Amino acid sequence: MIAALAVATITEVGFNAMSNRLGNVMTNTQTLTLQQRPAGSNNLFVAWETLTHANNPN
Repeated sequence: MIAALAVATITEVGFNAMSNRLGNVMTNTQTLTLQQRPAGSNNLFVAWETLTHANNPN
């Protein structure tokens, strides 16, 4: 039997781009992102986005 995989709420990458890089104020997204940290892997295509994107200015 194959386990069902689902795409989780992914906010870290977008929040980094819009808030940290572009300087947009995203209060609700920031709250959700911080609640989900540290982000792990969903065994699909998202892996460890907190390590690769959190507060990354470039």
